[in-house]
Formats: sequence, C-alpha cells, structure tokens
Amino acid sequence: MKLVLVVGNDKIGRRCIQQLPKSKNVTILLDSCTDVGRVVTLLRKGSLSIRALLSMTWANLIRKETKLEQQYSQLKSNADLLRYIDGDTTILLFRAGLIVTQDTIDKAKDVFNVHCASIPEFGGIASIHRAIVAGAFSQNATLHKVTIRIDEGEVVDVEPYLMSKRNNYFLNEEIAYEAGLTLINKILIKYKKYAKIS
Repeated sequence: MKLVLVVGNDKIGRRCIQQLPKSKNVTILLDSCTDVGRVVTLLRKGSLSIRALLSMTWANLIRKETKLEQQYSQLKSNADLLRYIDGDTTILLFRAGLIVTQDTIDKAKDVFNVHCASIPEFGGIASIHRAIVAGAFSQNATLHKVTIRIDEGEVVDVEPYLMSKRNNYFLNEEIAYEAGLTLINKILIKYKKYAKIS
C-alpha cells in the first residue's frame, strides 16, 4: 500500500510536512493550485467574503514560517497527481486547493481529505471563519472520503476541538489546524507502517 500526501504549499502545510516522520512509503506533494486569480473568482461568486479573506490573510502573515529540509514535487492539476497513483494508492489531502476529478478517484484505492471544521455544516472555503461568525466554537477536524462534491463525502473520523470567542481569529485558526495535524497523526498510526508524528 502506498500513501500520497497532498499538502497545501503554505505555512500550515509546510508545518505539517516538517512534523512528518521520514518514510519511503509516503510520497509528499505540494499543492500549488490556489493563486490570486482563483481567490478573485471566489470573491466574485460570493463563496469567500472580504472579511474572511482579510482575517485569513492577517493570520497567515503573523504565522511563523517553517522551512523544509528538502525539496518536494509540486502539483497544479489532476494530471500531475495521476502520475503518482495506481490501484494500490491511498491519497490524503490536507489544505489542498486541488479539485479532485472522478478519474483520480477511480484510479486510486481511496481518496481522503482532512478538513479542519465540521462537515457538512462548515464545508468549503473559510470554514473556520464561518464557524466563528456563527458562534459554533465546538468543532471537529474531519477525515472524510473525497467525492466530486467538495467536503460532502462520508465522514470516517473526527478530532474534536474547542475555539473561544475570547480568542482573536489567528488563535482560533491555530487551534483548528492543530486538531487537523493531530488527526493526520491518528491516520498514520492507523496505517501502522508509519511512525508517530513527533
């Protein structure tokens, strides 16, 4: 069994990678699908509010950078991802902007996503911000099967966490993503071939 871990090419994604144990059985790919044009499109469609974008941008600016010890391959499309998978490959996504196609789902053994908020209530983009605005501070980082509909697949596991209205957005986002990293840790332990994240 092979595991392909697709991680967003940002500070949180790089923090995740840095914590992972070295393993020949895990292929790590950096997802570079999200760009300014995509953000503008989401704003125009109303899928992303300016308030949420400003909160997330500010949090990212003050977040500590993690420098990776080695170079990782980047992907920008399903065609890039398909080169790494076969019928014995499990794909795990974390903070990936890639919209997975049915061809990719069909080729892999399994495709999972770690989403750092409860679904279906808070699926999609800016989920943590929307949960805070709704006063839904009790949340779950969620492992779910990937379908062609974003964050609507079967939930396989959760990692509960609690945000606070006393926190600023950055602190609440950090709590949410730490829960996501804990859930990835549980997934690797479940596979048994992989060492525990330190």
